[in-house]
Amino acid sequence: MLFYVFIYTIWLKRTSVQNIVIGGLAGATPPVIGWATAVGDLTINLDSVEDFANSIFDLGSLMPWYLLLLIFLWTPPHFWALALYRSEEYNSVGIPMMPGVKGARRTLIEMKVYSIFLLILAVFAPIAMGGMDRYDTIYHVFGWTSIIVTLWYARTVFMIDTNEPRTASGRIPTAARSFFVSMIYLALMFAIVVTASAGLQGSILGAVLAATMIARDEWNSKAPSSQISA
Repeated sequence: MLFYVFIYTIWLKRTSVQNIVIGGLAGATPPVIGWATAVGDLTINLDSVEDFANSIFDLGSLMPWYLLLLIFLWTPPHFWALALYRSEEYNSVGIPMMPGVKGARRTLIEMKVYSIFLLILAVFAPIAMGGMDRYDTIYHVFGWTSIIVTLWYARTVFMIDTNEPRTASGRIPTAARSFFVSMIYLALMFAIVVTASAGLQGSILGAVLAATMIARDEWNSKAPSSQISA
């Protein structure tokens, strides 16, 4: 919390173009903190450097670290899409976001890189969950659901067109679309982790939930009333 408030919010946010990347690490820690709190009996071993590292990072599961990486890798493309969409507002208050400093094209390239990393991470979701054999049905249901949901979000990043006609206020509609989808994406990724922890039936429920949310969002995005307001 102190890092987030003093290092990110007060200092980095207004001084570095990488503010979102560095601040994203602080914002990604709640799953690890929550997991460590739930375990409850963790102790720090100071006998050696190796023992110290093991006592810090061994939480009994890879899942909290998977969730930390998920939030960390999601943060830059999420906020840079917002920065592309509302670049004028950021520029007017002097916050050095990537689009205003490096340009929209450079921003989009880095967003695509992060979305590819998210896709790679999704492949390892069943491994992070633990207790799943790769020949089990749940392994494939959970794994493919994670991959498909990530592909759906990554598609919106790759569809951002920095040369498309701006709205009356100078905003990029496809960037706005990616920003709004990113919020649904993160919620779905957490939801399918929770449902998969309940077993095969839960994993199937998560897949159905993801398919329903994606279908609904795609349908709404095609409706005339879904046009992004200027």
